[in-house]
Amino acid sequence: HAAGATALRVRLTPSGTETLTVEVADEAGSPVAVIDALTSRPVLPGQVRTARRSGPLFRVDWVPGAPGVPVDAEFVPVPRGDVREVLGEVLARIRSDVDSDRRIVFVTSGATTGDPVAAAVWGLVRSAQAEHPDRFVLLDLEHPDDPMPAGLPADENQFSVRSGQTFVPRLAPVPVEPAEPPAFDGSVLITGGTGTLGRLVAGHLARNGTKRLVLVSRRGYAAPGAADVVSGLTALGAEVTVVACDVADRARLAEVLDDIPDLAAVVHTAGALDDGVVETLTPDRIDAVLRAKVDAARHLHELVPDAHLVLFSSAAGTFGTPGQGNYAAANAYLDALARHRHEQGLPGQSLAWGLWADTSELTGTLGSTGMDRLRRTGSRAFTAEDGLAAFDLALASGEPVVVPVQLDLRVRGDQGVPPLLRGLVRAPLRRTAAVDTSVR
Repeated sequence: HAAGATALRVRLTPSGTETLTVEVADEAGSPVAVIDALTSRPVLPGQVRTARRSGPLFRVDWVPGAPGVPVDAEFVPVPRGDVREVLGEVLARIRSDVDSDRRIVFVTSGATTGDPVAAAVWGLVRSAQAEHPDRFVLLDLEHPDDPMPAGLPADENQFSVRSGQTFVPRLAPVPVEPAEPPAFDGSVLITGGTGTLGRLVAGHLARNGTKRLVLVSRRGYAAPGAADVVSGLTALGAEVTVVACDVADRARLAEVLDDIPDLAAVVHTAGALDDGVVETLTPDRIDAVLRAKVDAARHLHELVPDAHLVLFSSAAGTFGTPGQGNYAAANAYLDALARHRHEQGLPGQSLAWGLWADTSELTGTLGSTGMDRLRRTGSRAFTAEDGLAAFDLALASGEPVVVPVQLDLRVRGDQGVPPLLRGLVRAPLRRTAAVDTSVR
């Protein structure tokens, strides 16, 4: 079949009650494509509204890689242990090799399944890869003592080896059906509950039948606008409690949880930013971001294992946003924790969000330069309506980790297609169809 035609002729031939045969040719009449059966299905108005509002949901699939080639690099096994100690060691190695010409392959085990510490390393290194292309590589083995592969697929920088076969990550759409907002039979606790995203989720749940909400934040009622939030939720028919609590403080969090006997779900939206390229990151700057995200999530997982735990993660952990290595590490940890819970049969999900249009305490500190940097990753911002519709779809999907992000898949030719997006973006056509302009 010819390719690269600038104009096409299409013939549609009925082949059944709801089925067409499609024949596509270029201007010279040469075949370009044939579709044996194109079947139509009725579309309900609600499905159209949902598709228009929600934006797509994605997940990371692991697909077989191309045949491997020898790798000229130093393989560095990543130790197991406390997340802060491990990240500190990896950060030190990254900083020591930033200015060298040597490629470093960080070798983990379990990062692509359910090991949160190994996954946090991947989040940190993904950001380092974005800041220093072709310098750092990630390799995840099935078992720590598995042999290193003899070769790795070229033009990739993240690999998972399972049963001797090498796989590479590809972002893929999550099939979804129109979904109703979640209905929780009992109280719902929202961390970061007086912040922008916490307020949006609380209002959404109250409007759709949740009767008891517990909003937890560091400042509690002292947070700006907290009284207005409570009055608004009360007007929607919800019973609202606002509690001042540092969710990274396990003992204080346990006290709060003990006072909620009918806890059905937790939505963990709390977070913190301390952005900087890897050369400027320090263990203290990593710790500041881990406290709000990682420590709180781990405490919630251990203290209320049977509650439906919804973790608000970030696409930074999946894509590796430049200047956010610590934040990417924290969110990759959350994603792996959700996978671990799924493996244990515990309810919950991690939602690795793209940008939200509503300015929050997190995004409000970025400024226009920081926001432009995030948009350059190809992510368009969710409106509140879009984001909450995606929230409903994500929870209904049943996927342990979902990436709700509105991608701009238009890629400039000089940039190429990032490996993670190669399952979504077709490479440019390389051949031009022959056109006989004398035949019409």
